[in-house]
Amino acid sequence: MFNNKSTFGFRKFAISFLTGTAAGIIAGLIIAPKLSRKTQREISKGFDRVVDKVEEKVEDVAAKLRKVI
Repeated sequence: MFNNKSTFGFRKFAISFLTGTAAGIIAGLIIAPKLSRKTQREISKGFDRVVDKVEEKVEDVAAKLRKVI
């Protein structure tokens, strides 16, 4: 029913879309007039939360791999 070309095409589209979205957000934050200290703190806190969650997931995966090995 589905062939590899259509799956690959969708994957390529999704990656392009997400990359463009991220670039737009970053450009908007950089170009935004008078980015306040409050906004900078909120962005920093959000980034820190994402980093913490990624670290937790990596630790979970590492623990599961240790059990398997």
